[in-house]
Amino acid sequence: MPFIRRVYHISCHGEECYRLAEFIRENISVPEINITFREHGIYVELYGYKSDIRNAWSKIKHLVSMYKRSMIRTRKGYRITIDYIVSRIRKTFPPILLIEILRKMGYDANYKENIIEVDIEPDELIKLADKIANIIQTIRYKVSGTTAKYLITAAAILTNRSIEEIDQVVNELEELGYLFRDEDGKVRLKLEWRKALDMYLTNEPFISK
Repeated sequence: MPFIRRVYHISCHGEECYRLAEFIRENISVPEINITFREHGIYVELYGYKSDIRNAWSKIKHLVSMYKRSMIRTRKGYRITIDYIVSRIRKTFPPILLIEILRKMGYDANYKENIIEVDIEPDELIKLADKIANIIQTIRYKVSGTTAKYLITAAAILTNRSIEEIDQVVNELEELGYLFRDEDGKVRLKLEWRKALDMYLTNEPFISK
């Protein structure tokens, strides 16, 4: 069966076209795909077996529909679904933690019914969600309890630490009295994680009564 070439047009505008093109490239597998940008949209050129191209174009249409339902520009920023973020980073993450970090960073962020509303660029939001997922993955066997992981992750991100510096963050949180080691050597949390985070950001030690 010979390879064939097909070109399809997708309507979009400005930055939306670049994000949409990236989304398509990340989720489509065909022998060859080429995306070019024009004033009123993008052209997707596919090269492969006829059946592969038919299946790829069907999936692209689904992706475009998903994208347009998943990210809406508003007067205050964007409404973005959790499903879209997960599809971009290919990992799960806790939305409640993402919202808390965004608010601490000074953004107006809300979460309801699987949708985040926030005044931050989508690409920055996706990078932040990816970093959250990576840190939680790194500490998953060393830390006991979900909220202890939340505290360590938020503390690391809000103080601009890298993955390699996580142990240093944990040590700081221990020294300030927010964390302790159990008999198995796992890290545990002593107090409510949001309160501990606020105290950490002002370098306030926790003294149990």
